[in-house]
Amino acid sequence: MVLSAVTFDHLLSSGIYEKIDYLEYLGADSIWLSPFYEYGDADMGYDWTNHTKVDLRFGSEDDLNLLLTELDRRGRGKPGSP
Repeated sequence: MVLSAVTFDHLLSSGIYEKIDYLEYLGADSIWLSPFYEYGDADMGYDWTNHTKVDLRFGSEDDLNLLLTELDRRGRGKPGSP
């Protein structure tokens, strides 16, 4: 099962990370992230201004690293992981 996350303020820090257990309970084995890079105000986040930096509207780079570390620890961090 793949669930798609909608981008909300501080999604990385207070959205997905806090709901990892619930997503696993639902049977999700993957998480698809909408764009979270720094972007302008056009094209729903696909007009990146810096594709190496997390947009502060969605959290911080530390939040992203925490999320990826936890997903990796649970075997959900990389495409194709068992």
